[in-house]
Amino acid sequence: MPRSMPGAPWRPASEAEAVSGTAVFLEWLAATRGVALAGPDALAGWRRRAPEAFAAAMAAFVGLHEHTRVREALLRGHGARVALVGERVWTRAELLSREPAPHRLDQAWAALTPADLPSLAARHLLELGTAPDDRVTWSGDPADPWPLGAWLVGAAVVVRPPVSGPGGG
Repeated sequence: MPRSMPGAPWRPASEAEAVSGTAVFLEWLAATRGVALAGPDALAGWRRRAPEAFAAAMAAFVGLHEHTRVREALLRGHGARVALVGERVWTRAELLSREPAPHRLDQAWAALTPADLPSLAARHLLELGTAPDDRVTWSGDPADPWPLGAWLVGAAVVVRPPVSGPGGG
């Protein structure tokens, strides 16, 4: 089982840092898993040293343990919450029930396995600071699963046409 890591208690340097996904995850780890880490650097070290324990904790934190299918895991909960904005707005419930999915999402879902989701959630929550009320704008390949990680932390994805390169594409 997880064990506590020694070190001085972490004190966020700013209000933004105190309410960040990293701070919330650190507090959750200590309260629910008994893993007390002394800040973001210690969290990064634990993530490298114990990738399986980190993935299990992240999966529990974002509620993935109840879902075995990628689509349901990505869109779980808050059915009326906006998930995707493109040529129209789709809620999570609409995307769960829509066949075929808009914007080549079926390809993006197919590119992911349940084992990929904790890492995807961690990138959004800890590295990018994606928050539940955010809207992540994506102008890349709509079949790329990366922006769908925003759904794991509650954010919506805004799909834009791909940006053309120099010379107009």
